[in-house]
Amino acid sequence: MFDWPGMGRLYFEAISVMDLPIIIGATYVLTVLFLISILVADFLYGYFDPRVKTQ
Repeated sequence: MFDWPGMGRLYFEAISVMDLPIIIGATYVLTVLFLISILVADFLYGYFDPRVKTQ
């Protein structure tokens, strides 16, 4: 999150001034990106490792 240009500063400043819409929106976006990355990693893990089988 903090390597993303501007996102870390925006999030930090929103927390410091209690700007709730920005805090909620940024948290939502980061959570969705995190969940998508976990889902993609699970699919790739199953694709590249033939020992992993779905039941």
